[in-house]
Amino acid sequence: NLRNQINVSFVSQIVTMIYIEKIREEAGATYSVGMQGQLAWDDQNPRYLFQTVLPLKPEQEQFVHEQLTTTLQNIGKNGIEAKYFDKVKEYMQKTYNQNQRENRYWVNNISTYLMTGVDMRTDYLKTLDATTPEMIQKFINDEILKQNNVLEVTMLPQE
Repeated sequence: NLRNQINVSFVSQIVTMIYIEKIREEAGATYSVGMQGQLAWDDQNPRYLFQTVLPLKPEQEQFVHEQLTTTLQNIGKNGIEAKYFDKVKEYMQKTYNQNQRENRYWVNNISTYLMTGVDMRTDYLKTLDATTPEMIQKFINDEILKQNNVLEVTMLPQE
């Protein structure tokens, strides 16, 4: 549903901001890092996929691994800092308004509606405005962390 899609977007963007701050800016362990989130339906049940792919300095693998594995847990336990939440919410509002003029936006919304019956546009701003940091924290705990479903692949250069 629309609520789940907005939650996935919030999680992806907030975690990306934290990764950039901690992994790239503070540690200099990589140049590009980000989390991508995806929502799919399986017999009307939501399925979530969150993926992070990044090049890294091999000597900082342990640090990066710790950041990747603890960021969601920390948000689940301690909540979301306002500086991240507010910035993402503002960005999502701005993007929504800009997208109204884009053909690909309309094609995606029509396709989603035809395949799933979910209207991703009509109540978007109302749903976005009603979103709180506590709702995203609850989503992380109830829908992501509770599953404890993680696949990790690390590829290092041959020595």
